[in-house]
Amino acid sequence: MSDTNDGQWMIVHPGELIATFLLPLPDPIPLHDGTVLPTFRRVETATVQMLMPWLDELWLQELDGAAVVPCSVMRGSEGDEATPVNWSNKCILVTSIQFHQTFSDAGLRIGLEPAMRLATVVSGPPLSAEEKARALDEFSVGSYLDASGMREEGLGAVTVAECSVGLRIVGGLPELESPLIEANASEPAFGPWESDRVFPDEIAMWPWRMFPAGTVPDAELVERRLRNALEVVLIELRSIQRGVQALRRTPTMIAALERLPFVVPVVLRAAGDIGDETKPPCAVLLAPHQNIEPLFPPDPLTDDEMRGINEARRRVDGGPFAAHTDVHRDAHVALVRLGDYRLAALLLGISAESLFDELFLHLMWEEGLTPEQVVETWIEGLDARVRQELPARLGGPWDVTRRNPIGVWAQDVAALRHRVAHAAYVPTKEEARRSFDGINALVTHLCDRLASPDVMKNYPRTALVLQPEFVMFG
Repeated sequence: MSDTNDGQWMIVHPGELIATFLLPLPDPIPLHDGTVLPTFRRVETATVQMLMPWLDELWLQELDGAAVVPCSVMRGSEGDEATPVNWSNKCILVTSIQFHQTFSDAGLRIGLEPAMRLATVVSGPPLSAEEKARALDEFSVGSYLDASGMREEGLGAVTVAECSVGLRIVGGLPELESPLIEANASEPAFGPWESDRVFPDEIAMWPWRMFPAGTVPDAELVERRLRNALEVVLIELRSIQRGVQALRRTPTMIAALERLPFVVPVVLRAAGDIGDETKPPCAVLLAPHQNIEPLFPPDPLTDDEMRGINEARRRVDGGPFAAHTDVHRDAHVALVRLGDYRLAALLLGISAESLFDELFLHLMWEEGLTPEQVVETWIEGLDARVRQELPARLGGPWDVTRRNPIGVWAQDVAALRHRVAHAAYVPTKEEARRSFDGINALVTHLCDRLASPDVMKNYPRTALVLQPEFVMFG
């Protein structure tokens, strides 16, 4: 039997459920078709403690050979001081990612297909909405775009990452509904709070769940770990993308949960059954996010909105507080559409600073101050300006140490922006979302203060121009 204190060993179980996600990347990646990049993590003290109850069930597989031995063989040397257990050469496979270089129809990918079909329709005689719909349906998507020759030019490259990760569950394949849509259950139906809820992106800290032969694990447990496994996969996938980008120095859009399609294919099978045609896997579609609004036609503007569209254009094209609204929109896109939480935090901080500065200037203008007087009295530093200029003018709570709207701005928006700008900090989704909510709460607070009778009598024009801004994006 091989000496497990020498060489490099991976902890495995042949019955572990392995999830394989097929993820199209936002940009092609210059790796050879079929490249496999595994990620291993050394076993640390906390991981050893998690593994100890299961050593009689788990196995060790040599990384550079075919040897497979039970983990329990290590216990024979535990009491022997001359040959203590060597955990430093043991590791856990976090992910194994294989890259496939494929092609898709470039026109379909970028939305060119409906524009090309419509170009032929609108170049003909005027049609009613029903006639236009029928005419568009008559065109064959494939034949119409094949004639363009885009595929022959090499357009439409898509890299699909085949990402495999173990779920730390041993049992039969559950029956999962497809697509899997995240449930918001407050308590798990299968037992107490588990480590993977506390460490969703640290797979080494997930407890093993061993189910007897012929027993199927709870579907909620499997789905929860599938979602956590997708987070693990994205972390490692982004690491590879950043590494490639550092070598090539080409602009690369990094994978994020929000940038995935509205469903992604997932193949679920036991580790020992991979490649066995007699044991078919479980294949499902998983909905990674609820960002599906762009796939549906939006509700048309109402008659009142249509009458106000030109006024709205005037306001956002240079009117009061237009800069704040413009940056806020970009921050919202970064948060919800792109999953770029660092960019969202930066833009939300800029949005708040623009809001405050325009508010200061508008209040001083309404007080009759000239630009020269404003320059002379302008206080350096946004925090100082807020504390010294606004309480006397607007009233209300302004203690930045409390969880009032001003305190929330200081703690969840400004402080986060400073960490990102000065320490390159990458916020979590929850931190970015709190920053977004903090901005909206700040706007609501400022509008409420301006709308109060004692303030409105002094600053009626400021109240008039700021109030609609909240309505526009609140």
